[in-house]
Amino acid sequence: MRWMNGWEPERLRLRRSKLPGLRNEQLRRQVNLIRASVLGVAPSDLSSKAVERQRRIRMLVTAALAVVTVAVVGLAVAVAFGLRQQETASLERTERQRVELVERATALAATAEQLNSAEANGLGLLLAMASDDLAAQAGGEASTFNEMARGYGSLVRILRPDNGRYESLASGHAGRYGALSTNAGTTQLVDLLTGEVVWTFELEPGLPFHPDQVAVNSLALDPDEERLAVALSDQRILVVATRGSDERMLKLGLRADVSTARGYNDARAADHVAFDSTGRWLFAAVESEGVGVFDLASNRETPIRFCPADGVVQLVADQYGTAMVMLEAEVVRVDALDCAIELVHEFEPGFDVHDMDVSGGELVVVGNDGSNLSVRSPDWERETVLAGEGPYFGLH
Repeated sequence: MRWMNGWEPERLRLRRSKLPGLRNEQLRRQVNLIRASVLGVAPSDLSSKAVERQRRIRMLVTAALAVVTVAVVGLAVAVAFGLRQQETASLERTERQRVELVERATALAATAEQLNSAEANGLGLLLAMASDDLAAQAGGEASTFNEMARGYGSLVRILRPDNGRYESLASGHAGRYGALSTNAGTTQLVDLLTGEVVWTFELEPGLPFHPDQVAVNSLALDPDEERLAVALSDQRILVVATRGSDERMLKLGLRADVSTARGYNDARAADHVAFDSTGRWLFAAVESEGVGVFDLASNRETPIRFCPADGVVQLVADQYGTAMVMLEAEVVRVDALDCAIELVHEFEPGFDVHDMDVSGGELVVVGNDGSNLSVRSPDWERETVLAGEGPYFGLH
């Protein structure tokens, strides 16, 4: 409906005049009054309680963080203290061990000095070497051995393996070369005049107790020291020229022992090897099988024949085409051509043989005669006592 000339009903004008105008500020006051009447709390009181609650929450959070920080710091201090205690105990234990090694090295050095005489047969030098090794383990340096060895003109050089320890050795009659092998699969050919290692053969992985480590069972140089034989624990035999680079790998060719792990240490591998006096024939003894014979003048890689013999203890070179084989109670001579066996000597009860060699075509044996370590001469009628207060074991 439109109102003409600004006219409107009287009743509407009266209704508007009864409602006074409200500004924004007045409206807020009215709203606050309504809130106060509903909640029963003044607006200012409501604001102060919220601030107080936030302040308390902040205080609680701060206190909790402080407690956690103190706990973490305390734990870190405890751990650091414990590690420090362990380190201190380890250092003290190491120092005690070092002091013990030094004391033992000093005692051995003193004993070596007392035994440094011709009558001691080099025992003083052995003790001096042990003394220097103990001193080195203690982190020090010692020269006891070097000082004592100056009076021995035969000393050329001291060899120490990189891994493991030396276990087998061989030397020829000419005295020019020697061979050494370790329990870590390393073989070295050494010039005895200069002490230099002229040839090295290494078997992987080079660790003494590794299950896959092939071992060196035996070494042998021919009489003229022109060839070296290395018997391995997997039935192979390496033959290498001492002058030059000629190498041959021979094989026993026996059926592998199924009880051994993967053939790395075969029970049917050669325990001993030896050349005859000419260097043509190579004998390889297997303790439970007998003696295999290789003809190095041929290109054959396996034995030309296998001579049965039970309980082979040792094997040494002999005259043309023959080798001396030591059994448990006797020594026999084996012929490479027909495996003929000849009894050389039978040991009396009570004589335990350690090693043997052929000197001037005659057999010389070292063993225990009761409590004495003795050498039996070629005619078996004379005996030279090397030491008493035995018995002795594992001599070579």
